Amino acid sequence: MRPLSVKSLPTRWPGLSGDRVFYYIIVTLAIFLVMIPLLMLVYSSFRTGRPGLPGGEYTLQNYLTAYTNKKSYEAILNSFGYAGGGTLISVIIAIIMSWAIERTNMPLRNLSYALLLVPLAIPGMLFSISWILLLSPDIGFLNILIRKALGIFGIKLSTGPFNIYTLYGMFFLEGLRHVPTIFLMISAAFRNMDPALEEAAFVSGCGTVRTLRQVTIPVLFPAILGAFIYSFMTGIESFEIPGIIGLPANIYVFSTRIYWA
Repeated sequence: MRPLSVKSLPTRWPGLSGDRVFYYIIVTLAIFLVMIPLLMLVYSSFRTGRPGLPGGEYTLQNYLTAYTNKKSYEAILNSFGYAGGGTLISVIIAIIMSWAIERTNMPLRNLSYALLLVPLAIPGMLFSISWILLLSPDIGFLNILIRKALGIFGIKLSTGPFNIYTLYGMFFLEGLRHVPTIFLMISAAFRNMDPALEEAAFVSGCGTVRTLRQVTIPVLFPAILGAFIYSFMTGIESFEIPGIIGLPANIYVFSTRIYWA
């Protein structure tokens, strides 16, 4: 007589396995954690008064106030410029470093890999303050050295020449800040990619640049696109760099405009 297996045992709900129940629980939990705060935010946007307190009336004035204020549109443009510029910088640097470490025999590859991950251990606020100490137009260490060097040739500057308190300085720091994370995402794709594709391109007479442009980048495009989207969305919601660098210069993005309000 064949022993009765677990799969052949009757279930109380036909077609509902343990795995499916687990998936339902995870999806329900994810929907709860995402949708409840979002619905509360939308609900509060149509009411006067502070959220969670009794009283208040339903109104559209909140939307009229937000979307008739030109500062809101300045924040939108600054946010997309900040996130887009930072993403472009981080993705380009990450692609170059991933290719150099995973596809070449560059010296000190292991050390380079380790050093690229060091910024992950530095909080964003300390990262911003460190660059202020380097590139502040008045007290920045690098600016002071450059002014002294230019003074030798008779060129006197009272400030600068670099100023970190600009939108360009903000997305430069944002780009550097995201390089380690984007590097981990793209280098993993490089590592899993079949190197025979690139070897076939070399055998066919393609150079390094052409192989990178016509073979490597197209194959890795999904990973690069995913890294680009991740970096852009993280830049949109970032606060440390816009708060430390942008607020003193009256440069507002989404996060700092919400904080200021």
